[in-house]
Amino acid sequence: MRKLTLATTYAVGLYIHFLINLIVAIYLLFVILHATQNDTVALCQNVLTNQQAKDQCHSIFDSIRGLYAGTTFFILIVELCE
Repeated sequence: MRKLTLATTYAVGLYIHFLINLIVAIYLLFVILHATQNDTVALCQNVLTNQQAKDQCHSIFDSIRGLYAGTTFFILIVELCE
């Protein structure tokens, strides 16, 4: 009976820890993605004059944002499976 209570407490603690990590990751992902979107507009639209260079600039920033989002979700899934 005692071991079951300890295991249940541990499982609830892990679940709460995961939820806190999930909330923080979503918040940071939101903040970083919006900040880089503003940077993309400022850099790609206002600095570059060639349309092809603007398109390449946008695609690079989009790739970086996708890589960051994918890495974040992968780490959260790995943590959930532990």
